[in-house]
Amino acid sequence: MHSQEPAAEEDRLISDRLNRYRYKISLRVWHPSMDPARISATLGLSPSRLWRAGEPRSTPTGRLLKGERAETYWYAQISAGTEADTELGAAISKAIDRLMPNKAFFHQIRAEGGKAEFFIGWFFEGQSGDTFDCDLLGRLSDIKIDLALDIY
Repeated sequence: MHSQEPAAEEDRLISDRLNRYRYKISLRVWHPSMDPARISATLGLSPSRLWRAGEPRSTPTGRLLKGERAETYWYAQISAGTEADTELGAAISKAIDRLMPNKAFFHQIRAEGGKAEFFIGWFFEGQSGDTFDCDLLGRLSDIKIDLALDIY
């Protein structure tokens, strides 16, 4: 039995390395013409970046580019954490709970030719992953928010 203890410890260490990750969840909204101030006011969130359809194009540092913005864009980070804090599926569920009172607004965005998505930066220290169950995916569908995963 004594010889199994080091093997069990090695298995635990491997398991810990395989499952470590961190994430950032952002909400991104695109719309053909909506004023981004309306998005901020409706959702009660402060955006990290935004522009309005028809405005001159520019870089994040403000340098002007050719042309005008074809659509409104609005972006805000809404959550960040690690699997040790809250697993990603649970964090997505909490974000849905937070935004569900605005379900009709997200339906309106979609009906008017826009879209909303959770953009997730998912950063792994090793091999990892997660399963998003059908209940979670159904709730995203119900509120009309897409799921975009960038895996690093």
